[in-house]
Amino acid sequence: MSVIVSSVPKDDVAHRLILAWENASPVSGDWIGLFDKEPAVGSEPLYVVQPQALSGWVETDSHETPSPSQDLGYTKKCLGFWAAYISGDSILASSCLQTEPTWMSDMESELSPLMLRQIFLPGTHDTGSFQEYDPSTENNLLIKYTITQVRTSRCGQ
Repeated sequence: MSVIVSSVPKDDVAHRLILAWENASPVSGDWIGLFDKEPAVGSEPLYVVQPQALSGWVETDSHETPSPSQDLGYTKKCLGFWAAYISGDSILASSCLQTEPTWMSDMESELSPLMLRQIFLPGTHDTGSFQEYDPSTENNLLIKYTITQVRTSRCGQ
């Protein structure tokens, strides 16, 4: 269960939010919601999808406003959006869109044997990309993370 920020602008809106899930066992009536605060029973979602498969993703109408890097700090921090898997009156799982500022040191044992060129760094300018976005191609998660960035961010990334 996660909230992901899309790298592909759509209708001139950047940073659209995607709800993604894996290994769910959906039953009739289950739903996944996007929230603008930590979800609780009865919270009003911004967006709802009913999962039809064990894994999947859906692009929502909501978007994230990037925070200036100096405001993020070096501890994990939720950025104002949560995803929750709801079954009946129970929240089975939830997570927030969050920073991961220490991910490299957290994964030191896995990363230390690798050369930098062997590591895919999501969220960095053009990492792992090889072509410009073509809106006529199928829109899937692989495409979203293999296209080159066509716009420059305000941060001058």
